[in-house]
Amino acid sequence: MSNLICPQCATNMDKVHFNIGRYVIVRSFNCNMCGFNITDERYLDKCVRLLKYH
Repeated sequence: MSNLICPQCATNMDKVHFNIGRYVIVRSFNCNMCGFNITDERYLDKCVRLLKYH
């Protein structure tokens, strides 16, 4: 995933990192204009499993 355009307002999306605890970081894309968020589902599943079993 690189340089994504927001499907709702057609502006560039920024890369953001969410710390969900226990040193597990979720990489995501977020639109500053409308707040729309895109996270790769496979990566999110991996992070949730790490959080659950860590």
